[in-house]
Amino acid sequence: MYPSLMTKKTIQGMHCLHLAACHVSLSCYQAIESLVFNGISVEKREQHMKTLIDRNEITVLHCACSEGRKELCMYLSNTYPSLMTQKDADNTHCLHYAAESGNSDCYKAMESLVLKLILEEKREQYMATLTDMGGRTVLHGACVSGSKELCLYLCNTYPSLVTKKDAEKKHCLHYATISGNLVCYKKMESLALNVDSEEKRKQYKATLTDIDERTVLHLACLSGSEEICRYLCKTYPFLMKQTDTENNHCLHYTAKSGKLSCYKAMEYLVLKLIAEEKREQYMTTLINMHKHTVLHEACSAGSQELCVYLSNTYPVLIEQRDAENKLSLHYASESGNLGCYKTMENLVLKVNSEGNRKQYIATLTDIDESNVLHLACSSGSEEICRYLCYTYPFLMKQTDAENNHCLHFAALSGNLNCYKAMESLVLKTIAEDKREQYMATLTNVYKHTVLHKAYLSRNKDLCVYLCKTYPSLMVMMNARF
Repeated sequence: MYPSLMTKKTIQGMHCLHLAACHVSLSCYQAIESLVFNGISVEKREQHMKTLIDRNEITVLHCACSEGRKELCMYLSNTYPSLMTQKDADNTHCLHYAAESGNSDCYKAMESLVLKLILEEKREQYMATLTDMGGRTVLHGACVSGSKELCLYLCNTYPSLVTKKDAEKKHCLHYATISGNLVCYKKMESLALNVDSEEKRKQYKATLTDIDERTVLHLACLSGSEEICRYLCKTYPFLMKQTDTENNHCLHYTAKSGKLSCYKAMEYLVLKLIAEEKREQYMTTLINMHKHTVLHEACSAGSQELCVYLSNTYPVLIEQRDAENKLSLHYASESGNLGCYKTMENLVLKVNSEGNRKQYIATLTDIDESNVLHLACSSGSEEICRYLCYTYPFLMKQTDAENNHCLHFAALSGNLNCYKAMESLVLKTIAEDKREQYMATLTNVYKHTVLHKAYLSRNKDLCVYLCKTYPSLMVMMNARF
């Protein structure tokens, strides 16, 4: 009835066959494929499938592998064998996708097809070199999935993969912590830490850091894997004192995760040897090289319940500023979570009257004189932007130290919907025939217009919108950029 729908693609460039490969049965996929290929000769179909990629150059086989759909993977590989060697924009192979699915049967079936033309004695070498752009192997992907069965298979079949690190020097154990599966992690740990003494195990664990000096505990905290965090703290308590290259503590990483239960479990373990009356002071000094506290990180994550807990437990953190003179409220405005922002705003402003609140918000700027609206616009947080404009309309007229307007920040975010929402609010009191002139004069100290900022965001749709709506900006663009 609507054949044109078969050629439509999503914003990510996904075709209906990509979506079918992810979600429908083999018979349903084949039915859709036959309709898509109606009128395309059999000999040209494989070539068509090779060019059927999304914006990240992901094929339908990649999609099927990522979901662990063994039957469909077999069908696609046998019908269009060239897809097995095709990689996406990140150099990710179909075996990486199959490994990340965690489906051992699907992975093994795909591996047998991929490796059938490779001599058995050369297969381990091939697997060691089968890495994506980030240097990740199939074992790294299997560890992220938390599939104990698949991880064991890969470790036993290709033991050299156990010690292989990616481009960021992450070991398979770093990836295993991300999975949240303690059973899988402990099994991988027993294979990776195959040394003859407990002392050597601990020493190895302390030095097992990535390029940013992050330990397995840091990454377990970042993913909010409470069970793995508890195990690591109990088994290797010294990891709780290690910080990364930017002086981030494990509590910073747990706050970044936004998981309240995991954070409270870690906080208890870290603070249990510190007297209760000294804990708030300790928390104010627990800062990274950018002077971020755990509350800054929780606000950045947009975790409302964690922010409330930290604010109530350590109220002094609410007014603490970082190296860029930012309060936790600045980070909440960037999070995209309106509920979290409003909660933090109430805590920051609760000692002020209604009149004083507006005056206080106007003076609440960072080292670059950016206010909370500027930061909400820069992150494309449309909901927070609308709330701030309606509640504090005067913020729309404030500019930062370089004379950047909130529209400059919204354009730099690359979020077309957020930009349009902000533009409609800023321009609603300006006559339609004078809007283009206003936009041409809306420049920062470098004479950059919103089009300059949109260009920097690399968002084609936003650039096209601005060029069509305000064509004079294109002349200014060529002259000044």
